[in-house]
Amino acid sequence: MARREDGQAVGLESAPVSKVQKTTVGSFLCSDALGLAYLRIPKCGCTTIEGWMASQHPNYDPVSPHKIHSAEALRQYFDQVRPMVGHEDGYFRFTFVRDPLRRFLSFYNDKILGPARPTLFEHPSMLGLTRGLSIAECLKVMRRSGPSHKFNPHFAPQHHFLLDGPRLRVDFIGRLEQFEAGARVVVSMSGSEANPQWLNKSGKRKKKLHILTDAELVMFLDIYRPDYELLGYPIPTAA
Repeated sequence: MARREDGQAVGLESAPVSKVQKTTVGSFLCSDALGLAYLRIPKCGCTTIEGWMASQHPNYDPVSPHKIHSAEALRQYFDQVRPMVGHEDGYFRFTFVRDPLRRFLSFYNDKILGPARPTLFEHPSMLGLTRGLSIAECLKVMRRSGPSHKFNPHFAPQHHFLLDGPRLRVDFIGRLEQFEAGARVVVSMSGSEANPQWLNKSGKRKKKLHILTDAELVMFLDIYRPDYELLGYPIPTAA
């Protein structure tokens, strides 16, 4: 049973089994020095967490570090990148989650409205989304595009990362909204004396949350309701 940083247990009993698909996505980034296996969920503080774990690796060069998320950084700063890590592997398995609407809007503002990334939209997991689409248009494409575990990891629902059938894949789930509290747990389990330093200021800064219209909300919850049922965030309401 995993626990959130507020001490509340998080388990499958929080979500109806019929609404949770058994296909998992995401990989663990493993650090032997820290004894940690981080299940990376994009748009949930992963730049900060990976940056901190990388900085604790013996190969880390603070003068000319490899760019976080790059293939070079994964090779140099992490001992293994694995699709599954079990209790028997000896790592403390953890991840951070985020309010599903705030996470979706972070993806939307960054990838859909942000700087042009032509190669990003060529990937099949982007479902044919294009830069500049409205929120309603994005949700329409997503809802008609088949199983959500095939979505790009930046907007795939979080329950696909967290669950392997009826079982949680991690020992601890922190919330991005209380990042400092969750980070203290992870640091204490690692034995490190260095705390994570927030690297993505735009992700932590409080922003006015877009209020979905009735039509947008219906489409959004068709996709992301299982995340709310599993993680316990308040379900958003329409304007």
